[in-house]
Amino acid sequence: MDEFDAMQLTSDILQYLILLRRLTNPGSMMCLRIYLMQSRCLGSVLSLFSRARLLDEIVWRYDGTGNFSAKSGYKLLRAEQARTLSTKLSSFFTDMWATNVPAKVKITMWRIVNNFLPTFHNLQLRRLPVNNVCPFCQSHGETVEHLFRDCAFVKLLMWKLALPSVSIQDAGLWKDWIASFFHTLTVRNKRVLLVLYWSVWFSRNKLVHEGIHTSADESVRFIEACIREQETLGRLLPKSIPMRVIGRNNRGLIMAACSFPHRNVADVFAAEAYAYKSSIYSIVRDIKFLTRSFTSISFRFVRREANNAAHALARECRNYLDPRYWMEQAPEAATMASELDRSRLPQFNIL
Repeated sequence: MDEFDAMQLTSDILQYLILLRRLTNPGSMMCLRIYLMQSRCLGSVLSLFSRARLLDEIVWRYDGTGNFSAKSGYKLLRAEQARTLSTKLSSFFTDMWATNVPAKVKITMWRIVNNFLPTFHNLQLRRLPVNNVCPFCQSHGETVEHLFRDCAFVKLLMWKLALPSVSIQDAGLWKDWIASFFHTLTVRNKRVLLVLYWSVWFSRNKLVHEGIHTSADESVRFIEACIREQETLGRLLPKSIPMRVIGRNNRGLIMAACSFPHRNVADVFAAEAYAYKSSIYSIVRDIKFLTRSFTSISFRFVRREANNAAHALARECRNYLDPRYWMEQAPEAATMASELDRSRLPQFNIL
């Protein structure tokens, strides 16, 4: 072998070793194969590799470093879930969360679709001593599919509410079936189905835990009343819901008050969440921080009956569309209500 061939062999070996270090990248394996096929010193490289006696090493192929981490494992699981989640199911969740029903109804539906409810079947899988029988029909195990699709009681409710008949042929997975069925419904029937499922779970719990049986006619009247109430609230509920906060000292005197609106709020439940997140949380955090400066401190619960000042402030500031703040004072109506609260404070033993 002359000097040029030796230098060429050394160069080829170095390139091979560089490619070998990049084997954690799936595309590098193909590059290595192409390189070796085109190399003039394939036999020399393979001979060198066989003499090196390298030990096998476990490599995590889903991270560039070759090492496993919780972050890379989480990303892998998320990618697998994204691949298995069908487009129709993704569209179902988008439509479901956008439906005009109370948040508790949508949360219950989310638990139903994901089979997160403590049905007798799920409790039995966790080795709890339960009688896995549907409490409505007493003829089948209480799986989520049976309770919300196959049970005769649920089918009767759906018929009375004029929902489309349920077809379980080629249903496949529960998630795929509910997504397909939900997609065929009108906007109003989607609301009806969500409230129906929430009502079924509510009636089931009353039957199991309290022994109170709800007839199909009673359930239908309850569901229709919920739908009418929600439709009425949807027409009357303003797009901007104001939030008010009032602070008083231990003698019941107003120290500070404020009022500011939350715009584009879907319901009162969401307004309370916005209020806590935007201002009340910060106040509570500051209070907890300031408690470190006291040698002793206590907190006591104030009943709703002794909170007239907050209600008066809400009525007074109902038409304010911009933020308002008061220090050591408040609107006249809230101040008068605060005096009424002061007379009631000893009665509730909070001073």
